Order: sequence, then C-alpha cells, then structure tokens
Amino acid sequence: MQIENRKIITLLAIVTILLISMTACGGNSGTNEPTPPQNQNTGSNTGQTNTPTQPTATPTEPEQTGEWMIPLNATGRAIERNIIAAGGEHSLAVMENGTLMAWGLNESYQLGDGTTNNTNIPLAVMDNVVSVYAGYTHSMAITSDGVLWVMGNTGGTMGVDRGPTVYNTPTRFMESVVAASAGTNHSMAIRADSSLWAWGDNFSGRLGDGTTERQLNPVRIMENVVSVAAGPSHTFAITEDGGLWSWGRNLNGVLGDGTEEDRHSPVRILENITTVATGHSFGLALDNEGNMWAWGSVGNGGFGGSAWHVTTTPEIVAEGIIAMDAHTANVASVVNAFAINQSNQLIRWQNGDIRFVSFDGSRRSSNQHYFENVIDVSAGLTHALAMTHDGELWVWGSDEHGKLGTGLINDTHPAGFERSSPTLIMNGLMLP
Repeated sequence: MQIENRKIITLLAIVTILLISMTACGGNSGTNEPTPPQNQNTGSNTGQTNTPTQPTATPTEPEQTGEWMIPLNATGRAIERNIIAAGGEHSLAVMENGTLMAWGLNESYQLGDGTTNNTNIPLAVMDNVVSVYAGYTHSMAITSDGVLWVMGNTGGTMGVDRGPTVYNTPTRFMESVVAASAGTNHSMAIRADSSLWAWGDNFSGRLGDGTTERQLNPVRIMENVVSVAAGPSHTFAITEDGGLWSWGRNLNGVLGDGTEEDRHSPVRILENITTVATGHSFGLALDNEGNMWAWGSVGNGGFGGSAWHVTTTPEIVAEGIIAMDAHTANVASVVNAFAINQSNQLIRWQNGDIRFVSFDGSRRSSNQHYFENVIDVSAGLTHALAMTHDGELWVWGSDEHGKLGTGLINDTHPAGFERSSPTLIMNGLMLP
C-alpha cells in the first residue's frame, strides 16, 4: 500500500510539471511564438520606420552634484533644434514625437542602449528629445525640459575601459541647457543664462579654462555665448555680439588667430558671425550676410578650387550660404565638409574636390540631378546625414559598422556597402 501511494504521488508530480510547461508555452496550442523586438525591421522600401513605443534603455540619475545641476530661472533662451548628428562612426536623429534614434558603432556605449552591440537598424533610445550631438565615443541629447543627457565615453579614454566618464545608458548630466557640442574627447554646453561650460580631455587647452587639466565635471568658461562647436582638440564659440572666439590646439592655424600657437583661453578672431563649424584642422564660419569663411589646413591640398588654400587667418570662400557642417574626428587626412546654399542645394568639399551632391554621385551641369530641399546636414568622418524640409532623412558614404542605418530598407547591397549618392532611410523627423 505504501508503494502504491508513492506511485500516485509521482504521477501527480509529473502531471503538475506538464501543466506548468503547457501554461508557459501559451496554453493548449503547444507553440511558443517569439515576441518581436521593439526595433523590428519592417522591410519597407519607402524609408518609413516604425517608431517603438518604449525606449530601449532607462535613463539614469547622476551620482555627482554641482552648480551645473541646479536649474536656472533664466528665461528667453529657446533650446536649439539639432535634429540630426553624424558622429565619427555612429548616427543620431530625433523623430517628430521626440524619440531619439541611434545606430552604428557602439563599442563605447555611444548609442546609449546599454550594450556595446553595433547595429544598422536605428534603435529607440529615449523620449522627449529636442536636440542631439554626436562625438566619436559619446553622444548627448537635450530633452524638452532643458536637461542634458550623456551616453558613452565623455572623458577622453578610448574604448570601453570602464571609468567615471563612461555611461552605458542616457544619464542626467546638466540642467537648464539650451545648446551643446560633442568633440572627439571633450564636450561643451550652453546654459539658459548664456554661460558656456566644458568638460573632458583638456590636451592643449581645448576646454578653455586656462589649464590643460582633464575635467570630469563641467567648468564654467565664458559668458554671453549663443553657439559653440567642439573640434577634436580645439573649440569655437560665438557670443551675443557676433564675435567668434577660438582656443585649444592650433594645428596648422586652425584657431584662425594668425598664429600656430596653442591657446588655453578664448581669443576673438572674427565679427558678425552667426554659425560656426570645424573639422580636424580647419574652421568654417557664416557671417550675417551669408558669406562663408574658412581657415586652417586640411591635409590633402585644402578644400580645392582656386579660392581655397591654407591660411591661419579667416578668408571668404563662398557666398549665399545658409548652413554648413564639417566632421570633427581626429583624422587629419580626411576632409568632409558640407554647405547648403540659398537654393537649398547641398555642396560638398572632400579632399580637394568640390561638387554639388547629386543622386548619382557624379558632377552635373544641370540642376535636375542636384540634391535639393535640404534644410540641415551633418558630416561624420566618412559618412553624412541630410534632412529635407518635409522631415526625410537621407544618408550616404561609408556604411561601416552600420552607421548609415540601411537596415530599415529592403536592400540588396552587402553590409558595409559605400554609397556615393543619398539614400532615403526614414521620414517623420522632427522639424527645426
């Protein structure tokens, strides 16, 4: 009788295990359908992407506290809208609903999804974003409440060597921010009171605080700033009166002050400036009449054309320009600079070659092949992003590490395929 009871208990245990297994598999169907990932590739060839309803990473609060974390009461300064950003080997874009999308190289957590996995499919990282900035190993985003969030390696140590400046997911870093810029190994931010702050590597005085000491926390640099551009080892800023200031390493006259001497504090170099951009060893600026100024050197023969040459002082090189951008990665032999003219056509300078960007990658005498309706452009090391007036995102250049984001479209090209002409990958971007 005792043996029979043991058999009954054993049978009941087996039945219980079977029932639990059937429940875990979805009831009596006997099948377990996998759950699609949040950032599923729809296979659409229209460039449309399905924006995930939830971000892939949970933003975290900072461990440090300081003056930069105290919200300001200053009003009147709107947060700038920097919708697209091409980093050294990754890309960022903001959708019309405020979702931050990131793709490409992720070895330093610069995509902010909590992993180091590269991806050619844009991932939803966080919500309520209005402006983004991409460095080489880090990214930054400003949310609608003026909070600056950082992700990746912000302090100058390459790779994923963990330290106090590596952030796996978006981390709240500064309050009341209206604009920012991500250099190769340092970062800049403008707060609502127009004060400029800097942190990260400080080789050759690129932070502008009068020293060459690395700063893990933001330090206050100057006042009355409206725009900033961080290069690989130097920085530019525009003040409210239109003055252009520069500091840091002065490789080949990149600071535009007429010398090749490094500057540890800001020096004024131009007047009536509205926009500034920088590459490895050259600077670009727009004045209030649409003139484009250039200075410095770019390694392989300058920008090309008789008007472009190496100089340590700014010179006018183009007219009728409304916007521009250049890559900031620490590679002197590569030049990748773009400008948008008053007809919203995109012009490119690359290693001594000037051309209008066209849809077949060639020079054309007719405007019908030009890439038009462009309102913003962002240059990476070997790739570029462009945004049109209707919120489309176009990409071209090297697709190494998936930085073009072509996983969103039906594509017969192999991974890493280089595109010489613009390709539409998504629409529905936030408009400036």
